Amino acid sequence: MSYKLLEETVSSISKYHFPIVGVIKTTNKCELLGTCTMLKLDNRYFLISASHVMHVKEKILNNELWLWNFMNQHKYVITEDIIYIPNEDVPNWNDIAIIEIDHKYYNIPEECFIQLPRLFYNLKTIKDNKYIITGYPSSQNKKRLNPARLKLPKLFAFFTDKCKKSNIKGYEELATIICLDYNNQNLIEKGNKLPKPNGMSGGGVWLLSDKSEFNPRLMAIPVSYDINNKVVNAIKIDLVLSTIKGFFKNTILDKIDLPIDINEEKGIISIPHDLINDSFTDIVRDEIVNIYFDDEK
Repeated sequence: MSYKLLEETVSSISKYHFPIVGVIKTTNKCELLGTCTMLKLDNRYFLISASHVMHVKEKILNNELWLWNFMNQHKYVITEDIIYIPNEDVPNWNDIAIIEIDHKYYNIPEECFIQLPRLFYNLKTIKDNKYIITGYPSSQNKKRLNPARLKLPKLFAFFTDKCKKSNIKGYEELATIICLDYNNQNLIEKGNKLPKPNGMSGGGVWLLSDKSEFNPRLMAIPVSYDINNKVVNAIKIDLVLSTIKGFFKNTILDKIDLPIDINEEKGIISIPHDLINDSFTDIVRDEIVNIYFDDEK
């Protein structure tokens, strides 16, 4: 993909992502903590991010996370209940946070919310596709948060491939995770260096395909970085949708069959056995007690 075409593509999807910021207690400075992605399901609106980004609120002033609306340069305190894992060490495969929001309070236009037709939800592995990782790196936005000369936040986009290696047994085969290369060799403009991905958690992984009316389509949410292998790990949008279906009643998702079933009342996650392998089973059993596979119900 040419630089110009990539630029045009990124311009069309950048509106769906917003920075999350907060004032760190120890330094009293406002910092970019992560990224969020906006989703609309009929007449309901959701903010999607990483669980560990939400957990940072324990370290910020007044426990206040702010959504930085780049359209009017205002910061809005996130006041709604958050569905997330309130632990510092969150397993990568389940590192998501979901908030149902009042989009009018945040002054976010309707067109900034992605909708179902532009999502790609299919847990099975896709081969030979290209991807774009999007998010707001903290390193590229520090000066932009200076109250004296506040500037528009800078979104970063990286054109890349699915990784072919990992130092964690079976990790690249996890049903809910996709791993993508994040190294300088994939840069279109050679000689440049990638920014540290800190702050990009909660952004997007976009699948490039000419086989759909919408191109690219949002496939996953980046949540962590494997510095040894230079790999970004992202949670597939399937788990995000299944979590919404399990925790938020009466959405359009009630009419859609999703491969992952989450029962919020019983605390059960069910994953079809043909979408996992023994390595995935071992990893999951170490991290969550109430999980069932289809052959164990």
